[in-house]
Amino acid sequence: MIEVPNISIDLGNPESIREKVPEISEIVAQKHKTALKAQEDFDTWNQLLARLKAMAGLVVRIEENDGDPETVAPEALDAVVWAVEQAGTRIQPVGVHNALAEEGHLVAGREAVFHTLTAAARAGLLHQVGERAFAPLDQPIEAREMVPTPEAHLGLGGPTPQSKAEATLRILGSESNRPWSAPEVAAVMVDMGWAEDPERELASLASTLSRLHAERKIHRPARGKYQLSPAEAGVADG
Repeated sequence: MIEVPNISIDLGNPESIREKVPEISEIVAQKHKTALKAQEDFDTWNQLLARLKAMAGLVVRIEENDGDPETVAPEALDAVVWAVEQAGTRIQPVGVHNALAEEGHLVAGREAVFHTLTAAARAGLLHQVGERAFAPLDQPIEAREMVPTPEAHLGLGGPTPQSKAEATLRILGSESNRPWSAPEVAAVMVDMGWAEDPERELASLASTLSRLHAERKIHRPARGKYQLSPAEAGVADG
C-alpha cells in the first residue's frame, strides 16, 4: 500500500492502480506547471540581479590570456582567487568556471579560467597543484616531485647566463638553503653584471620566479620567498 495526501493505492490490486492513474497524472501535471512557474520566476530575478551587478560594476570579465600576471586584469585575478578560496580545497578550472558563471561573471571559457588561475598562482596568490588543479594558500600542499636544474649548480661562476631563468636559478643555487626575495635576486643580478637596473628587473623577475616554482624547479617556503633546496620540515611548499 502506498499512501500520499488524500490518496491510497493498493499495489496488489491492478484495478485500483488503474483507477488512480488519471488522478495522479493530474496532480503531476499541476506540480509541473508550478515548477515551471517557479523556474520562470527565478530566471526573472536572476536576470535582474545580473543586470544590477553589471550596472554597479560588480561583473568581472575573465578573458583569454597567456597566464602572465602582468597582463591579466587585477579584478580577474581576484575573482578566481575568491572562487578557489570559496571551495576551500584544491579545485579544477571547470569548478572555478562554474562558480564564476553562477555569480554572473562573464567568462570566455574554461581555458581562459585556467590561464587566469595560472597567472594567480604565478603571482603567489594560489597554490598550483600538478598541471590543472589549484588550492588556497592556507591549504598545506604535500612535497612536490621536483624537476632537476643542473644549471643552478654553476652558481655565480661560469659563463654569462643565457636567460633570466638561468640567472635566477644560479643565484638561488649560490645559497641553496636561503629563502630569496625578488629584490634580493635582482640586486645580485646587477652586482654580477647580468642586469643593469634592479628596479626595472623586479616585475619580470617576480614572474620568472613564479614560473620556475610552477614548473617545479624551485621551492616557495613562504609568500614572496623562493629557494632551491626543499623548505625545512613542517613548512608548506605550494
